[in-house]
Amino acid sequence: SGCVGLGPWRAAVWRSAPGGSGHSEETPGLLRAAPIPRGQRPVLRVSGSWLWSRMEVLWRRRRPGKAATLASLSLCSVVDSQWQAQGGYQLQETYSGEVFFSKFLFFTDPDPTDGAIQYVSELEATSAGLIEVRPEGVYMGVDQFSVLTPGEGRRSLRIQSRNAYNAGLFVAKIKHAPSGCGVWPAFWMYGEDAEHGWPTWGEFDIVEGVHDFAHARTTLHTSQSCHQGKLRAGEDFGGHWEPGDTKLRADVCDFNAPKQFENQGCSQRGPMDSMGTNFNANGGGTWAAEWDPVREHIRTWFWPNGQEPNDVRVKGLAGPIPDTWGQPYSYFTLDPSLCPVEHFANMRLVFNIDLCGDMGSGMWQMRGCDMYSLQQSGRNLTCEEFVAWHPELLKESYWLVESLDVYQQGGPLPANLGDRIVFDFGLNDDKAASPIEEPVGRRGGIARTVLVVLSAIVLLFGLLGAFFAGKVELRIQRRAERGAGEVQQHGIAEFAAEAQAEAVDLLSQARAWIDAGRSSLSSLTSGTGDGTQTSGQGYMRPGVQPHLAPNSHPSPNLPWTSPARDRRPSEMGLLTMPSFLSGHGNSPPRFTTGP
Repeated sequence: SGCVGLGPWRAAVWRSAPGGSGHSEETPGLLRAAPIPRGQRPVLRVSGSWLWSRMEVLWRRRRPGKAATLASLSLCSVVDSQWQAQGGYQLQETYSGEVFFSKFLFFTDPDPTDGAIQYVSELEATSAGLIEVRPEGVYMGVDQFSVLTPGEGRRSLRIQSRNAYNAGLFVAKIKHAPSGCGVWPAFWMYGEDAEHGWPTWGEFDIVEGVHDFAHARTTLHTSQSCHQGKLRAGEDFGGHWEPGDTKLRADVCDFNAPKQFENQGCSQRGPMDSMGTNFNANGGGTWAAEWDPVREHIRTWFWPNGQEPNDVRVKGLAGPIPDTWGQPYSYFTLDPSLCPVEHFANMRLVFNIDLCGDMGSGMWQMRGCDMYSLQQSGRNLTCEEFVAWHPELLKESYWLVESLDVYQQGGPLPANLGDRIVFDFGLNDDKAASPIEEPVGRRGGIARTVLVVLSAIVLLFGLLGAFFAGKVELRIQRRAERGAGEVQQHGIAEFAAEAQAEAVDLLSQARAWIDAGRSSLSSLTSGTGDGTQTSGQGYMRPGVQPHLAPNSHPSPNLPWTSPARDRRPSEMGLLTMPSFLSGHGNSPPRFTTGP
């Protein structure tokens, strides 16, 4: 464990199932990433067929020390090389500084959301002072000088990345976000081309604000068959559901969902001061949005300026580890039965600043902006009149972006990987494994730890038995070398009786060690201390019947059933003495790692 800085090992049980969902065929000796159910830690899996075949040879040659060394070195090598290939996040691209705008295209079509703006080209934006690369970040704003007539669009910008993405971790450090009455800014992603109109490839609004609202919104927009009704605020995510038109929770992502506002989507509210005046006064903050189709989720975090995790604040060799960041304020599932991953594809990153539009005009009075316009101008203005006649009141309508980093899977090995690796001794390498979906609880974790300890005890006594068996063989051989001389002195019959007695005595010692091990195991398995019981049949919970392996038969005296995780030690690969020493029966055990 020293070579990778592993922490405490976590115990977990895997069930075998042919062709398990989300898992490819195993490659001997390789580590690979596996999908993880929501709420669990990352899974790394080692197929140890090759490793165990080498260790078995050394054990049979009575070289357990070398076998253990091989196990350690092989595991370290496999974990490190395979994590590099497909494990953590590594930085793929950075949008910042002088190259920022070269990585974006400027959208100049009419605003599809009916805003009181005119999106302009890069050339016009540059000449009008709407974009600028500053030492503190990239500036993007609206025209703050021209007095217009209502209906005449104010110059603004919408830029979208040249690259399209199908997964990733997107980290945006933003020092200032547009705010104030009339403003509708967003940092978002969407997919669209000539053959796939919106929202066929989906939309993910990472950050969206309106007027002077102090909370950011995070929203998904899709076509039919995407809903998030099973998610609970406070349990699955730290934020809150936005209300719909005639329902308490806008949890259907379909842009045309009933009982929700038109094109509202499934929308969750971010933390206080994640937008608005205080956000800007505090120096901004950082958003991290993870879109992971393999683990079937989209989730988002926010940290005020200076409160980012170390792996976000400092860009180094080790990439970010989102599972160490705590609960996200926004979480959406991409479970196939609720919202299939196919709803989102080929999405580009977008920054824009809209004025009024569908949302801004619709919430004008709700946010009290009509009264604000009365205070500032002496007239109760509409949103369109306000943004046309009062450019001086739009001074906060700009983005100041320090950086936007895009990470993709396949990065350096994290220092705390040991917290997320598990040994699993499975005996059937011909079957794919899939993780138990229930998180390992405290009671289940204790019981499984006991099982791991018991398996270690059995292995220890097995090795001691093998040691004494070796001594028997060695002493018989030495005795045979002295046999000729002793036969001449004492006679054949007397020598044979003495040798037989000595052999029987040594074999009895070896058998005593094995019996002692079995006796200790039997006494230990009489109870685990957490309500879990064991018997000769294996690992049991009150009121459940263990899952039986093929060609095995249940006892008629055991009236209980069992989930897949409550299996007999033999099914979990806990080694029994005869099969391990003889090499007969099932195939050698394998290493796996799990949640």
